[in-house]
Formats: sequence, structure tokens, C-alpha cells
Amino acid sequence: MRPHFVEDISIFVKRLKKDSESFKGYKPFEKLMEGLSDGTIDFRWGFGGRLLPHVEPIEKPNLMWLRWLASAPFIYAMIIPIVFLDLTVSVYQAICFRLWKIPRVKRSEYVIIDRFRLEYLKGFQKLNCIYCGYANGVLAFSRMVAGETERYWCPVKHEEEIPAPHKFYIEFANFNDAKGWDDMHSPDKKN
Repeated sequence: MRPHFVEDISIFVKRLKKDSESFKGYKPFEKLMEGLSDGTIDFRWGFGGRLLPHVEPIEKPNLMWLRWLASAPFIYAMIIPIVFLDLTVSVYQAICFRLWKIPRVKRSEYVIIDRFRLEYLKGFQKLNCIYCGYANGVLAFSRMVAGETERYWCPVKHEEEIPAPHKFYIEFANFNDAKGWDDMHSPDKKN
């Protein structure tokens, strides 16, 4: 989070409270605020932002089978690169982590396939749960292997803030911290 973000938000909230006090008793403003609060008015922003009355979505025919038919080839074809990623990351870790003496990531802690045992799921839903458990597990496992690799070879934070860093990122030296980098790369730190 940027350092001034919280300060900017608090200034905005104070100004909003102060400005809204001057509109107290003004019926159109109070009606607007009430509508925004109870959902009867939507605020949609575009060119020349505008307030629109709340409109319920139009009932559309259920074309679930058509959407499934159109998307299934793309969804299930992803199993090929996911299996390839699983194999290559596993081989990479088995060889390289041993050579560099990096602690190995336990694949079984990330690839968890257990939801197919839920009795309330139908057969096809169970198959989807197996697929999702495997795919998300492989991606999480791969991310941790990549994180361990980065931790060993390049433990320096990016200059820009990244949205979802791995769990080792907090240990990294700051972007322009040469001393922090040197401390992490001293001969006694490496195996």
C-alpha cells in the first residue's frame, strides 16, 4: 500500500463529511443519499458521470448448455499445459534444488484433491472439482518453487508494488538497498 493512501482517504472522508453537512435539509441531496444507501439508485461512471435509477436485470433465457459447450474445449484443453507444468517444475525442483541445497517444496501440500468425496455433488461436478483441485494445486506448487528460486537467486523487492507477492517476498532486500543485498549474498548465507 502506498504510504500516503490512508492519509488521502482520511482527508477525503473529512472533506466529504464537511461538504455533506452543508447539504443537510436539501431534499434532492437527501433523496440521492438515501437512494445510494438502499440501492434504489445506481451510480454509473462514464463520460459525464451520471446517476441512474436502479433497474433489475432483464431475465435472459438459460443457455447454460450452450455456454458450457462453447467454453468446455478451452477449459479442459488447459489440462495439457498444466500437466506439462507439473512435470517440468517437479523435475526442475528434483534436480536443481538438490544441487543448490534449497529446501524442497512438498507438492502434496499444494495439490489437494479431496472435494470429489462430497456426496452432494453430482458426477460431473466431482470431476470438475478434481480438475480444479489439481490445476490450482499445480499452479500454487509452481509459484512456491519459483518463490524459493527467487529467494535463493534474487531476493530483491521490485521497485513497483506487486499485487500478490509470495510468502518469502517480505524477507527480500528493498529495491535500492545494496547493503541488504550484500547481507543476503554473503558467503555464509549460501550453502
